[in-house]
Amino acid sequence: MVQLQAVTTILKMSGMLSEDSTPELDQAKLRKANSEADIAKSKAILAQYEVQIRQEEFADNDEEERTDDLMGAKQLQVLFWWQYPEYQDKFAIIADGSVRAGKTVVMSTSYIRWAMESFNGRNFGMAGKTIGSLRRNVIRDLKRILISEHYRVHDNQSENMITVSKNGRTNYFFLFGGTNEASQDLVQGITLAGFFFDEVALMPESFVSQATSRLSVEHSKAWFNCNPESPYHWFKLNWIDKLSDKKAIRVHFLMKDNPSLSKETIDRYENMYSGVFYRRYILGEWSVADGVVYDNFDRETMVVDVPDDVVWEQQWISIDYGTLNPTVFKLWSLYKGVWYNRAEYYYSGRETSKQKTDEQYIDDLEDFFYENELNRESVKLIVDPSAASFKKSLRNRGFTVVNANNNVLDGIRFMMTQMNAGKMKWTENRGDLVETYLNDNCYVDDDNVFYFNGDKITREDIDVFILKHSSIVRDYEKYRNYYKSKHTEILNAKPKPDYKPDNRLVINHAKKIVDTYSGFAVGKPIQISLTEDLANTSLAEFNRSRNMDTVISRVWKESSIFGRAYFYVYGDNGEIRVTNTSPLNTFVIYDDTVAHKPLYAVRYSTVGMGLQKRITLYSDKFIYEISEKNAGMGQKKANPFDLIPIVEVVENDERLGLIENVITLIDEVDKAISEKSNDVAYFADAYLKVLGALLTDEQLKNLRDKRVINMKSAETEDDTPEKLEVDFLSKPNADGTQENLLNRVIDNIYQMSMIVNLNDKDFGNSTGVALEMKYKPMLSLATLKSRLFSESLKRMYQVVFASNLIKNVGEEAWKDLDISFQYDLPHDVLSEVQTAQALASLGVSTETWLKVISVVNDPKQEEDKMLNEQKQQFKNNLEMIASGNIKPDGEVNDNGPRREE
Repeated sequence: MVQLQAVTTILKMSGMLSEDSTPELDQAKLRKANSEADIAKSKAILAQYEVQIRQEEFADNDEEERTDDLMGAKQLQVLFWWQYPEYQDKFAIIADGSVRAGKTVVMSTSYIRWAMESFNGRNFGMAGKTIGSLRRNVIRDLKRILISEHYRVHDNQSENMITVSKNGRTNYFFLFGGTNEASQDLVQGITLAGFFFDEVALMPESFVSQATSRLSVEHSKAWFNCNPESPYHWFKLNWIDKLSDKKAIRVHFLMKDNPSLSKETIDRYENMYSGVFYRRYILGEWSVADGVVYDNFDRETMVVDVPDDVVWEQQWISIDYGTLNPTVFKLWSLYKGVWYNRAEYYYSGRETSKQKTDEQYIDDLEDFFYENELNRESVKLIVDPSAASFKKSLRNRGFTVVNANNNVLDGIRFMMTQMNAGKMKWTENRGDLVETYLNDNCYVDDDNVFYFNGDKITREDIDVFILKHSSIVRDYEKYRNYYKSKHTEILNAKPKPDYKPDNRLVINHAKKIVDTYSGFAVGKPIQISLTEDLANTSLAEFNRSRNMDTVISRVWKESSIFGRAYFYVYGDNGEIRVTNTSPLNTFVIYDDTVAHKPLYAVRYSTVGMGLQKRITLYSDKFIYEISEKNAGMGQKKANPFDLIPIVEVVENDERLGLIENVITLIDEVDKAISEKSNDVAYFADAYLKVLGALLTDEQLKNLRDKRVINMKSAETEDDTPEKLEVDFLSKPNADGTQENLLNRVIDNIYQMSMIVNLNDKDFGNSTGVALEMKYKPMLSLATLKSRLFSESLKRMYQVVFASNLIKNVGEEAWKDLDISFQYDLPHDVLSEVQTAQALASLGVSTETWLKVISVVNDPKQEEDKMLNEQKQQFKNNLEMIASGNIKPDGEVNDNGPRREE
């Protein structure tokens, strides 16, 4: 334990304090104790006089670790900081950094010492995440320290109040738990002279704000102690980043600042953590989480197949029970020392807007047992110990329940250790180790759609979304590479030995199916029109001047490649423009209601060497320009559209692109055709086989140069003749089998993608209905997509029209848009014209019967042209009559006879 009298003794012996001085009176000399030289000097004198200081901290699991050594410079600074002249006007001290750095003991001791030397008869506050954790981590050791320093300590545990007395002074220390938002009510109404916060980063901001507002006594101060969290945590942003505004000082600790820890101990702690927890708890950094708790998860090595006939040695089900948060069942099965996660149940009341009762969850659990053929007597349940009512209901239904260890960090460390050791794996259907929830407010579903269920998005929320999106982008980049003929499966395959042909051919079916589909659907411009003539004219001019046909075709193609794409509406020198923005750096965040309304859109890019990101967040009211150099939400400006200017276009409800569905078939074609090329190379370099004769070097040379073989089976007449064979070595020919495989795989590429194969040898022989039937699957696919695409087009034009910069077009005109796709089907124009004539004779509107004729790209525009031509013809006729060149019936022309009636 920290012995304060021993500290004073050491300082006096080292000459830093005079014999008649105290740490309170000799401040100038005391400050010199912060230098490493003075600490070293103190340590030498300590060894000489055999005076010890014992510094002690306890881990959360109550395991005690004690070392006898001198305090470090930072511990001494914290112990007496409030006596330094330059800190007299400071309100608070913050001690943050790595674990096991000696913060907690010295901070709590400093706090009590300050209170007892500065006040008498006052109330003080001390808080932990819970009162239990405060007592366990702080109070128990603090009481020992105070008693050793001759303080009188009375702990009234029923009222959670500790009375401390010394030298005629008595003060009262009330204990609080900053568990949740409701905890702020606990400190209302009390007047305090000081407050100590242990692990303040685990407390809600409302509790800390309420507690510090109770410090109304003159010269009151606050002590904050914590390990780091996210760089966008409220305490980091509002306190650590604003030390001057808060009148606070900060002492940042690392484990090396604790001289009581040996190198072996430090190494042991460093090996306990990885990823974000290593950065926070070892390096002491306020670092953002990667959005994935287990950042050591490797799908290639940790997701495996297991034989169907495996006999499992043990089976357990772990249950994470939630009311608002999701409830999850996970089936774990042991085989030969490895635990396999084989099945999972997931239900979130937030996502479905419907909560389940305990009994309903247990009904689902029984179904889970049935579906996985589990025996209730042999499979036990591990359940969160806080779920008391749920556990009781489980036991009433005959399940065996075991309490889980609720130490989250220890659990994460243990799982990561087991994963790295190969003792924990996931079967293919359970490859979704990563939870859909990124934090309390952010989650992503199986279709990689982002949802937000909080009140207001924060910088931390944005970062976890971007980090998750960055992991999804790896798949997008693969699909883009395949479209651009960079087929990684064949190009990055393991090289063959040098003596074997190793050709790698890419047959780019990925590009072909995407381009065929895009040309079919949007090769002819989509007809977009409004019923009102002036508005339609302005719309047509906008589309023409902004090259909307090109923008639309790009978005269609990108959605076919990636499964989603985006329109982006923006202003440029007072004009409205529309472009496409890539899914590689863009995403939309939706609310978690059944309507799934878009809340935000994000575009981001890397700058410099790619180590920093420039982020733009769009809401319906504001646009935020965010840089990683600065904390918070960055610069904010008004959104001129009052709508999110980025609109998502989806290929289908599941956001599955064309390439994703057939990528393994494409790889198989590349592999098969490359092997055929290797066979050709093999035959070109085939070995000559000569049996029955031994060729000399000269004969081999002549054979090579003159390309003539002339040999006999015996060298002399006395030799026994041998059968002479001269031919080439050849391996069995599997050309027919390879061709059958290629034909079947290529045929399946087009069948599974539902895209017509224009190179099909039977394609050119088809006519009429037979030809239309070949297009039927692709037409059906395009028709389904066109409905979703039309919705996105209308939402895009809603943003455009909201600008009020399109002449004669109102803000609500997007509701009246008529959108018609002109699929590039083979047409029998003669039959179409006959159909159009029949419709016209029935009195159908001109625009409607013009739509039947495929050569008419824009029926509305064609109808206008026809009307204009008729008007012009009528005008010409009138002009001819007026000029006298045409006489009414019955009149005599100058150069002709009278026309008979």
